[in-house]
Amino acid sequence: MSSRGRVEEFATRFRYDKVDSIRVLVPYGSTNERAAEMVSRDVVKVLQKHRIGRSQILVAPYSAVGDTGPTPVRLAYSTLVAQTGPCGRWPEDLGETTENKNYYNFGCASQQNIAAQIADPRDLLGPRGMDPSDAQRRTMVIDKYRNGERTAAEAMEAESDYDW
Repeated sequence: MSSRGRVEEFATRFRYDKVDSIRVLVPYGSTNERAAEMVSRDVVKVLQKHRIGRSQILVAPYSAVGDTGPTPVRLAYSTLVAQTGPCGRWPEDLGETTENKNYYNFGCASQQNIAAQIADPRDLLGPRGMDPSDAQRRTMVIDKYRNGERTAAEAMEAESDYDW
């Protein structure tokens, strides 16, 4: 895969993950410092062509002093991952139930299954913002209500009304 293709793939993943900012890290102190600077400009252009706003792209240096040979321009962004600790720790005897408590890692498998199913871990931190309302649809429904017309959506033919 070409370098441009890798940048395009990274841009696609960045947009899919819906992260706020992407970092273009440019080496300084390396033998290819000037070339890396020129390549970083091309990288920014490719990112912008993939609908990543210039305000979302942060260009920053990283030290490559002492590195031999060419050093790469790096792309990075931070995101969250839902994960739990390992299951299967049994520090106490499971047969000891005199205190009527849950055993040490009770529910661990369920927690791991939930973590594996989470599409966007940010949903665990708080609710998503609401989309803007559809003013045209709202106006139409209010007009129908004022005229005494039905405001609910029409039932699909595949729906059953259970009136047997």
